[in-house]
Amino acid sequence: MKYVMVGPPESAPGLVPDTGQYLRAFAGVEEPQNAAVRAAVAVTGMYRTLYEARAAGNGDAVQPQVVDALAFLIFGINREVKAMLAEGPHPPPDAPEHPDTYGDEVASLAFRYFRVWWFQSRKADISVEANDLNLQIETVNALVADVRAGRVRLRLPDR
Repeated sequence: MKYVMVGPPESAPGLVPDTGQYLRAFAGVEEPQNAAVRAAVAVTGMYRTLYEARAAGNGDAVQPQVVDALAFLIFGINREVKAMLAEGPHPPPDAPEHPDTYGDEVASLAFRYFRVWWFQSRKADISVEANDLNLQIETVNALVADVRAGRVRLRLPDR
């Protein structure tokens, strides 16, 4: 088992990022504004590493390292979001818990963004990937709206 030491979260209490911040950072038109967005950008890099290795026939060799890196990055996103939500909003105890973590949803957004780029850069049809990306944008934005309104609880790391 591997152990990694990390410092405290960088994020101060505030708003949880919506998809706009992530998409602008993925596109390179805006520098990441916080550690959660930087981690999400790194998620796209992990998927690129995996896809390029698969294209070269080495996908099996790098997949375990990519999976470990993705888990670490998703943990980091969730930890930063926990710090952002430290002062609220605090949903009522009977509020439903979202089935996936915020980090999982953001990683899915990064993956879907990457897939659009990957297929588009190879001049392939991207209609399915673009639709998947649009659906994930809607999912993350709805989650962010629910979190900001205190209608849903997020599963967040204990440490």
